[in-house]
Amino acid sequence: MERMRRLRTKISDLQVGDRKLRFRKAVICTGGRATVPPIPGLRESSYMTHVQLFNLTELPRRFVVIGGGPIGLEMAQSFRRFGSDVTLLEAAPRILGPEDPEASAILQRSLEADGVRVVVDAGIERVEDVDGGASIKIHLQPKGGPREEVVCDKLLVAAGRAANVENLGLEAAGVHIVVTNALFGGRGPPVLAPSTRVSGIVVPRVTFTEPEAERAGLEVDVFRADLEHNDRCILEGDHHGGFVKILCKKGTQQVVGGVIVAERAGEMLAEITLAAQHGIPVSALGHTVHPYPTAGEGVQQCALGYVRQHWEKLPPKA
Repeated sequence: MERMRRLRTKISDLQVGDRKLRFRKAVICTGGRATVPPIPGLRESSYMTHVQLFNLTELPRRFVVIGGGPIGLEMAQSFRRFGSDVTLLEAAPRILGPEDPEASAILQRSLEADGVRVVVDAGIERVEDVDGGASIKIHLQPKGGPREEVVCDKLLVAAGRAANVENLGLEAAGVHIVVTNALFGGRGPPVLAPSTRVSGIVVPRVTFTEPEAERAGLEVDVFRADLEHNDRCILEGDHHGGFVKILCKKGTQQVVGGVIVAERAGEMLAEITLAAQHGIPVSALGHTVHPYPTAGEGVQQCALGYVRQHWEKLPPKA
């Protein structure tokens, strides 16, 4: 595939290599790539990203992951359960840095219970191939700990992704939200997104570890329900200390996000996403009968926290 080198300010002209393309409307889909942090020696080493990871044909005995975000956590737990000795290195003070601190702590305990060694504030100084390229050595200076060396058979770099938009001149061309504007005249597609503006879309995100975790977040009132007394969680032996939090705009019933740590957090999060996207008040979640026994009852119990605090002020049912 030819690489797009230059986008001229005139929208009807697009230079692709030596060819000039003329069009009425065009969508340029450049995709993204895995980012690689500027650690000395890393780019010269035999590291992998998620792109190469799934081409492995043998299970590495020693597996190291750089990055404590969703991909890093998912792969660290998976490879540990496959049987690898796994070390997870995170530069920040905790894993899942942008997420809820309580969710982060529960997931770290879960990973460590599986046998994953988690090193935060890892202080990675240098990476190098050793043993003729058969192994990789990572030099660390963890905060508050002694300098050490970690040797592995495979190294996964899971430090996020970046969009491939360099040198395209998108700002000069006035490109913002392409598909809905170019193909649907700004009306939006007939399905999927509820808005043509990114700021108008509530997008859930899930880290598929065991348990799963998720969140979205402004100045808020927080309503919380623990899942340790949820009958479905008790039945299935979920003892990770899961919980549900619903975040409402302060002093209102407007749901603006939530945090869930549970075995099926991704499935449970849809209800909170629906409320946030379409303005369903939190009390409506509390007044909705949920199937029993399900972990989803945790969402109702969480919403009932609002109802219990404000029951005298809620309007009577029709």
